Amino acid sequence: MSTEITVKEGAAVTVDSRVQNTSGLILYDDQCAVCRRLRSKVDGTLTRKGFVFYSLHQWRETSPEMSADEMALALPDGRMLGGADAFLYLCRRVWWLWPFAVVAGLPGIRAVTWAGYRWFAARRYRFGCHCEGEAGQCSLTKRNN
Repeated sequence: MSTEITVKEGAAVTVDSRVQNTSGLILYDDQCAVCRRLRSKVDGTLTRKGFVFYSLHQWRETSPEMSADEMALALPDGRMLGGADAFLYLCRRVWWLWPFAVVAGLPGIRAVTWAGYRWFAARRYRFGCHCEGEAGQCSLTKRNN
């Protein structure tokens, strides 16, 4: 079961020409330190498989109805996967992440996978930030509180 990405007020999100001639467009939060680090780990592998990384924030400039709460994957067939479904779709295409995708997609564990993804996504700016804000906290944290 695929989950469509979250959009504001039920608006439709269309896949445009940026996705054509790719295996998919990975929309990730380029303002998140952890997201950038994860991208650097899998960039070569997924690029060789035809995937292209694209800033979720830049995508939203032309598709403002799309939520920035989770990563998304725009596929050339017009489907948009969001959150843990997008992450697991990509994991199934990398040989060393494939076992994780199988286990995380099992009944019962799938709900835990989604809950864990949502928990992390809501707090992603708290991880890996090296800036100083009020009381020694990252100033980016305030965005997602």
